[in-house]
Amino acid sequence: MPTCFEIYETYQRGPAAVLRLFEEALGTRAIYGPPEPDTQQRTIDALSEDIGRLKRQISRLKAALGEARGEVDSTIDSHRHLLRGLMRKLSLP
Repeated sequence: MPTCFEIYETYQRGPAAVLRLFEEALGTRAIYGPPEPDTQQRTIDALSEDIGRLKRQISRLKAALGEARGEVDSTIDSHRHLLRGLMRKLSLP
C-alpha cells in the first residue's frame, strides 16, 4: 500500500495519477466503463419487474385498507344505532 508521502507526491501530479497509484497497489481498476448493453438491459428488465410487483402490492394494500375502513365505518354505525336505541329506552335526550 502506498505511504502517505507517496500519495502526497502523486497528488501533486493530479487525480488521474492518484487513481493509477491505487490501481497499481490494489491490482484492480478503480474506474470502470459503462456496463455492457446486455447487462444494462437485464438491469432495466429486473427493475421494471420490481416496479410492476410493487405496484401490484400497493394496489392490494390499498384495497385491503379500503376494506378495513369500510368494516370500521360499519361497526361504528352499528354501535351508534345501538347506543341511540339504548338512549331511547332509557329516555335520555
